[in-house]
Amino acid sequence: MYDEACRRFTAYTGTAYQKGVVLSAKPVEVYALFGGQWPHSSFMVPGGVASAPSLADVTRAMAILNHWKDNWLEKEWLGCSVERWMQIRVGPT
Repeated sequence: MYDEACRRFTAYTGTAYQKGVVLSAKPVEVYALFGGQWPHSSFMVPGGVASAPSLADVTRAMAILNHWKDNWLEKEWLGCSVERWMQIRVGPT
């Protein structure tokens, strides 16, 4: 597994590296969609959001997260669907 992880995730040369750099920004787009701006590292403060999200905002957020899940989380990172991954058990059962 170590050799496979290196082949896929080594910085700059790994087969999944470039895709990971691009797609890692997708969840942050959702923060920006609801927060109105690209968040600073200290963006998590109490008080909620400045405005109510519209149906278009929620629909766009779902599309972004589904794209990220399909193209990064399942395809590159887990290597299977989230549902299949959740079925994996390690150790004695």
